[in-house]
Amino acid sequence: METNPIPPHLKEAYLCKGFGSTLTRATLKWLLNVPPYSITSFAHFINLFNNQFSCSRTFESDRSEGGGRDNSGGDDNEMTTMTKMLDRR
Repeated sequence: METNPIPPHLKEAYLCKGFGSTLTRATLKWLLNVPPYSITSFAHFINLFNNQFSCSRTFESDRSEGGGRDNSGGDDNEMTTMTKMLDRR
């Protein structure tokens, strides 16, 4: 199998597309409602994502400490996955 490196001028697009392909439920719905061509870079995409969903991570940590029921819409596993992906960057 032949592998080809990603051309430098397309790296941002590949990162956005790859990250977007991991989204489901509420996060995918959010992405589908982002206006076309409004994301200018992968860093911009991640900032938009974090601004929209940072509250969900707080709910998740509260629940893991016994803080009660999560009201984030049932995306706990997805938010944990996204957080781990962002931490790897």
